Amino acid sequence: MSWLIFRLTKDPLLFGVASFIGQIPMLVFAPLAGVLLDRWDRRRVLIATQICAMIQAAILATLVYCGWESIYAVIFLSFCLGIVNTLDMPARQSFVVEMVDDRADLPNAIALNSFMVNIGKIAGPFMAGAFIAIFGEALCFAINSISYIGVIIAFICMRTNGKPVEKARGKVLHEMREGIRYVFGVPHIRSIILLLAVMSVIAMPYTDMMPFVATNILKGGAHTLGIMRAATGVGAVIGGVWMASRNTANRLGKIIPIASASFGVGLILFSSASHLGFSLMTLLITGLGLMIHMSSSNTIIQSTVDDDKRGRTMSIYMMAMQGTMPLGSLFSGFLAKKCGVQEMYAICGVLCIVAAVLFWTSLPKWRSDERARHLVA
Repeated sequence: MSWLIFRLTKDPLLFGVASFIGQIPMLVFAPLAGVLLDRWDRRRVLIATQICAMIQAAILATLVYCGWESIYAVIFLSFCLGIVNTLDMPARQSFVVEMVDDRADLPNAIALNSFMVNIGKIAGPFMAGAFIAIFGEALCFAINSISYIGVIIAFICMRTNGKPVEKARGKVLHEMREGIRYVFGVPHIRSIILLLAVMSVIAMPYTDMMPFVATNILKGGAHTLGIMRAATGVGAVIGGVWMASRNTANRLGKIIPIASASFGVGLILFSSASHLGFSLMTLLITGLGLMIHMSSSNTIIQSTVDDDKRGRTMSIYMMAMQGTMPLGSLFSGFLAKKCGVQEMYAICGVLCIVAAVLFWTSLPKWRSDERARHLVA
């Protein structure tokens, strides 16, 4: 989809605006989604979101195949997918706990989940880049739509030991406020959420501008973009293997700022890349740092959050990680327009390192909470 938007616009600022509109539902509706997920059966929610995403991909495939695609249609469908993801992403994160019988296995389960996702990030973009170059975008959207069938069947067949869904206990707005107060009242959860939000604004939209790097700087095409995305996935898989090999969540609090700073260093190095080989090495570093940061944050929150507030907490977590990315898309698009794409990457990398240092200064407060003391010990 990012390549299709790039082909239709060719403008960094408009590209950022398109990404903004597609991601804004997570920022607006995530707190409401959290309340609903604490009330509803998450497996059934995931089945519904997969069906909706399958339909969205099928419509995109049809539009592109028939030559009816326009930037307005793509933006609208991207917005629809954003609404679907507002429920799907926190439901998926919360559902991991229901699939694990022993809570001691939760850190490994979260890391394994991230590992498998990033295996897809290696194969998917590489295949998509080749398919776009040979067949165009329509076939990629069609394959994506068909692939949801297997996912839907898997969810239907799945049986878990999750607790029965409780009846609604109060008004929606009251439960939303309760969830927000809980998240920002627990020091270690608050620190993680704030760092995620900052990283999402200043750094995570780095993939949005990759098409410009692939074409204008590296003088490549869709296949080049696919290789670059795959390099990021390779780094993420390496980080996932390392996280999955850990037996406990001990000291993960100290690992988060180190991984965040490493991500920033990778962006700075990527900003100076003029050859594909060096670019791939720097993207491997960014994928590694980002994977460890995200997996560590997810593990800490999932291991320490109260069960009755899990849906709301994970929705705010996803809002911080994905919902603030629209602001980051506008921010990166503005910087790229004013300063240049490479300069934008360098500035975001420096800001990322600064955010990691500030997070490190918050770690002493974690020792006052019994649930988080082992995370920095």
